[in-house]
Amino acid sequence: NSKSQEFKWLSVFSNISNDDIVNGLNEFVDSYGSWIELKRKDEKYQGEYSGIAKQELDKCDEDYLRMKKNIVNFLSGESNKEKLDSFRLMNAAMFMQLWHSVKAKQDEVNSYINDESFTYFNFDFYQIIADDKLFSKKESASWRAFQSAFILLSIDRIFKSDDDTNWDKRNNWVDLVWFPTGGGKTEAYLGLIALTIINRRKEFKEKGGGTAAIMRYTLRLLTMQQFQRASLVIMALELIRRWGGYQLGDEPINIGLWVGKNSIPNSNIDLIYEFEHKLNLKKENRIPFNNCPWCNSEIKGETKEDTETTSSVHNLNKVHLKCSNHKCSFSFGLGRISRKRQDQGPIPVCLSDETIYQHPPSLLFGTVDKFAQLAHKVNGTNNGRNSDSRR
Repeated sequence: NSKSQEFKWLSVFSNISNDDIVNGLNEFVDSYGSWIELKRKDEKYQGEYSGIAKQELDKCDEDYLRMKKNIVNFLSGESNKEKLDSFRLMNAAMFMQLWHSVKAKQDEVNSYINDESFTYFNFDFYQIIADDKLFSKKESASWRAFQSAFILLSIDRIFKSDDDTNWDKRNNWVDLVWFPTGGGKTEAYLGLIALTIINRRKEFKEKGGGTAAIMRYTLRLLTMQQFQRASLVIMALELIRRWGGYQLGDEPINIGLWVGKNSIPNSNIDLIYEFEHKLNLKKENRIPFNNCPWCNSEIKGETKEDTETTSSVHNLNKVHLKCSNHKCSFSFGLGRISRKRQDQGPIPVCLSDETIYQHPPSLLFGTVDKFAQLAHKVNGTNNGRNSDSRR
């Protein structure tokens, strides 16, 4: 039964009960346990290489038992309702980002926006209107088996077990997902990153902000490609946060791009110049998006830093990037006060070093050379993210 791998079925947009979710996850993991037993009985593994076969199947058993334990410890029962809600919220974000990724590439999002019945991208839109039959009329968009397994295997590094006193699984273990190029590794760890961000915000409140995950690459081109994919997940999480009601706090959920100046402007002054003289004039530029990732409309950059007294401290001195379609959730009016809807705001990206240092993004994308410069680049003055005198 593949229901337990479907994004929307597992999410908060589904009317399925928490017990059904847990039962579905258990069935999924038990099917892996059955596969292990079949391999143990297979004649191919009884001969000369039975020793190595048993060794590897024993490792499979360890993972099977770890997944089962994680479901019991973190997702089952009334005491774990909050953690299961976080798990379902993560699946909601993964469904939203995939829906927009597919529909934006097909340039179909604006057909929804221009419909007379459209209000905005709210909970009801994704529950009722957004269909999860994205690749086939018969099959719902879902995790691949190894992706689901990797997430279930790794949640004991996000949630702490009572019997893991020193939290070894977080502090001393490394869980590696190995799969061929194009096989879906990115979605697996983006799911874990989303769950990490959600859990930090809910468990630690305002202290759970700042950078939750770092992704480090050796090549700038690969960094840019992966950044574009991850941005949709962050946009989904930020939109959920703006809806309210999910304990994700007041601080925006952002993604930061931290690479060399040949790829992106490193200062706010350069970023403003890039917006004003290139992006807004539709000239070749260094901004990592051609269009709004959410609806595929044109994007525009603001030509001054956010210094308005009505603005949140979390937006102070940022240079915003926004969608040009005023019905999109990632667009807003010329003044902050004129925003008409709670869901609206800038595209949640930090594109200059200055912004990244002052407002550490939830997910930071960077290259090895930038991390090597960290000790020499961070400004130790009091112009930090919480230094606003109004706070």
